[in-house]
Amino acid sequence: MNLDELGIPVDTLNITMSVSERKEKIIKPGFGITTDFRDLPASERRGLSNLPFLGLQVSWQSRNFFGGARKLEVSSQVSKGFVNDILFANYMQGKVTFRQPSFILPFIRDAENDLLLSVSAERNNTKAFDELSYEVSPTFIRQFNRQLSMNFTPLSFTRKLLLRTEASDKTDKNFFTTNSRLGFTFNSSNDFFYPNTGFLIYANSDFAGFILPSDLKYVKLSFDNRKYFGLSKKLSLALRARIGSDIPYYVGGDKTIIPVSEQFYGGGPNSIRGWGIKELGVIEERLTTDSSGKVSSRLTYLGGNSIMEASIEFRYNLYVSRNPNDVISGMDMAVFFDYGNVWTEYDFKNFDKKLPIQPVGAAGIGTRIRTLIGPVRIDVGYKLVNINKLKVRDVVTDDVRTISSKGAKLISPLAFQITLGQPF
Repeated sequence: MNLDELGIPVDTLNITMSVSERKEKIIKPGFGITTDFRDLPASERRGLSNLPFLGLQVSWQSRNFFGGARKLEVSSQVSKGFVNDILFANYMQGKVTFRQPSFILPFIRDAENDLLLSVSAERNNTKAFDELSYEVSPTFIRQFNRQLSMNFTPLSFTRKLLLRTEASDKTDKNFFTTNSRLGFTFNSSNDFFYPNTGFLIYANSDFAGFILPSDLKYVKLSFDNRKYFGLSKKLSLALRARIGSDIPYYVGGDKTIIPVSEQFYGGGPNSIRGWGIKELGVIEERLTTDSSGKVSSRLTYLGGNSIMEASIEFRYNLYVSRNPNDVISGMDMAVFFDYGNVWTEYDFKNFDKKLPIQPVGAAGIGTRIRTLIGPVRIDVGYKLVNINKLKVRDVVTDDVRTISSKGAKLISPLAFQITLGQPF
């Protein structure tokens, strides 16, 4: 018996549903802008080199590769900039990734595991080094529950060719490493782009040369903790603490060398925002005099074997569009304070006691423009240090001294950061 036969009025709504299968093979382009131009030596920043880089990315994906929801992805990305008004690439990567879902592991009854096989080649050209590397690695990803996951790489094979480095001449130029990696992620935040409750923890470890023969032997540990608070409907507070160390292995009383590309670097849009990318840490200065007697300075920013960073940021939502499909769906403002530094040794010391060991601070403001692909972030950070009193290491004499007036002029008290996504 129907309800209307009993005299009970019934309102009906006709709904038509259409279901189509997702395309198995797709091509995904992407692009963005970044302030990676600060990676150039200060002496090379002129003309078009002061423009932000354009980052390009394209990938081809097969979502059902040989059935079973297996995924094959071939991707490449490049970031372009200018040196002396000549277009060049400072970063290039090509990568092939195969993903096997529901991979069954020994002694585990369920199949909540993914196997990820990847082969990659990349060229990374920064002011600190220019490196070409190749890597082959299998990675197991285990999702314990909605919040906790683990990634484990039993063995990764990497060949690195160091084409240029500003570090010591003792640095190996060509080496082969075998690495084992283990990492955990715990994420209880309530939103991927705009969290205001919960916390996010990353814990990662990398062991080089402990299972199979390797040219280098070391341990790399890092820990990143983020906490979010909703103070009101529009105001939220985000906190972050990050710490990491590269621990060299000692053989016959001599410690092994940590590759420059595996060291920690500070500064940039996701670090201490008063400094440019990789500009925070030990500074080397080279003073040269030309035939006319004009003195010029060149600064080199070196990475280190340990890093400590802490940040606090207040985020205020100005407005949110009623239509979530709008290209620009809202805007936020932020006020932040960052604190931290990079040290040359794994125990948070520098190789020369005369070099500064204290952290430095930076404060600033920023805006986040909400878009369909995430927040477009613009930050302006101010260095809370006296640039004229910075300690540097003289490249010629190897002595520690105060930065020259020429060198101080190459460091701006402000840093301008443009990128996609939240800093943490």
